[in-house]
Amino acid sequence: PGLAELGLSTAQRAQIERCLKKPSGLLVLAGPRRSGRTTTLYALLESAHALGRQVSLIESVSEAELHGIDQETTDP
Repeated sequence: PGLAELGLSTAQRAQIERCLKKPSGLLVLAGPRRSGRTTTLYALLESAHALGRQVSLIESVSEAELHGIDQETTDP
C-alpha cells in the first residue's frame, strides 16, 4: 500500500510528506512486532522514489522487491 492506504490521519500524512520533501534528514520508525513498521517503511521509500529521490536500502532480509530502489542484503 501507499501512504494514502496506511490509515494515517490527514495531519500525520501531511507531516510525513513535508519530511520526504526535505533535502536531508532522518526518520525513525519504531513499534512492536506486527505493528506495520515494514509496510510503512516501504510506503515511505516508494513515496521518496516517486519524488525523484535516489533511494538505497540496506537490510538484513529483503521482504519485498521495490522497483526503482537499490536494495542490498547484508551478510549476518
